[in-house]
Amino acid sequence: MYNLRRCFLFAALLSVTALYGQDASVKKLSLTDMSDFKSQAGNWQVVGDVAMDPAVDIHEHAEPPAAIPKKE
Repeated sequence: MYNLRRCFLFAALLSVTALYGQDASVKKLSLTDMSDFKSQAGNWQVVGDVAMDPAVDIHEHAEPPAAIPKKE
């Protein structure tokens, strides 16, 4: 009997969660252009490009992780 109540409660919570998760006001973005996004505030500017040198490994000189002190 206890398991039956538990299953019923689980089913009820799952139903409520599923109904709550459905929101008809969600707008899908097309992502084919930037027209769905707000215009920028005006305080940002493009200052240059990003470049990467594949010959450089930024982790080459990384320090080993610090040892965790043992509790005695």
